Amino acid sequence: MAGQNLNALQIALEKELERAEIGIAEISCRKEKNGQILRIYIDHEPDVTMDICVQASKIIKKWLDTEDFFYDHLEVSSPGLDRVLKTDKDFRKFQNNKVQVNVCKAFVGPRKFAGVLRDFDEDNLYLSVGEEAITLPRTVISQVRLQPDL
Repeated sequence: MAGQNLNALQIALEKELERAEIGIAEISCRKEKNGQILRIYIDHEPDVTMDICVQASKIIKKWLDTEDFFYDHLEVSSPGLDRVLKTDKDFRKFQNNKVQVNVCKAFVGPRKFAGVLRDFDEDNLYLSVGEEAITLPRTVISQVRLQPDL
């Protein structure tokens, strides 16, 4: 499925889920050996429980049944303890938590940084790596992932 259609799907589903105070952390749809898999990783305060996953699944399934959207299997789950952080909302929520930041090959220096996400702005992420303060331009970052066991 094209990324543009996934964005539209995410926006529509977020509207359906917001009444239950459930957000979408990530959404993907891809062909696998068992068919077209629609995966939706949800977010909820204070955490995602099995009951929240069931509730979200019912809301999503009910909405999808009224739409012309093809999939074979629906998976709804938590993004996990080592979730990928993508948005400013994610960075704000997990500020002062341990993260691993991967940078692209064009960056001169190490490819991975493990430390505490201290702050962020439109252009940079600010980490504490040991006693050192590191500033990483967002343009060179390929992935930021929580590291709860760091």
